[in-house]
Amino acid sequence: NVEPVYSIDSKVTSHKENIIFNITSLTSSLNKVTLLSGKLPENNNEIVVEENYLKLNDLNLNSIISFSSDNLVNQDFTICGTVDSSLYFNNVDAKQYRGSTSLGSGSIDYYAYVNKDVFKMDYYSSIYLTVDGAKKEITSSKKYLKLLEDGKAEIGLVKESIEDEIYQDIVTPLNEKIDQEEKKANEQFSLAEKEFANRKGQIDSLEAYYQELLKTNN
Repeated sequence: NVEPVYSIDSKVTSHKENIIFNITSLTSSLNKVTLLSGKLPENNNEIVVEENYLKLNDLNLNSIISFSSDNLVNQDFTICGTVDSSLYFNNVDAKQYRGSTSLGSGSIDYYAYVNKDVFKMDYYSSIYLTVDGAKKEITSSKKYLKLLEDGKAEIGLVKESIEDEIYQDIVTPLNEKIDQEEKKANEQFSLAEKEFANRKGQIDSLEAYYQELLKTNN
């Protein structure tokens, strides 16, 4: 199974303190969140957050949370539920480390999930996938790790092909545009050269005419 997701880090603007969230699109099959209270988002104005965020910031369901990101279709969301994510350790008695970021102090404070349509991005941030046979094995056993390594190697081959395809999708149109602009510039340069030659010919004719007048007057 394979499932891509969108994900960004964003500063919360509805707080005085500097709080950073990781916001990820909800999945339909892999790494699904567990709903603890409320409901999952039913529209692009709703969001679910980890329980700690409400508890440690004295907030409730239906509170409004605001972000600052150009990658979201809107900035204000109603908190409609709380969730647990299998991607994180969850402890409601203490604030948890949620990873590093280039924003704020460099640490993510909380995680949240929204519908995928909330993101206005033309590329996915991550891809979740399963490795055939791995679920039957004991985690960290030799056979389990071997299956992961084989899967990683297979992904590497696919990755190269996809990267080349993306590169061609990006570079080919750019090269075509460069060729068009170069052709246009050459045409304009050729016209400028002809105009220059024409003007120079006119100046040379005027100069010759002037010299002839001087000879006649003398």
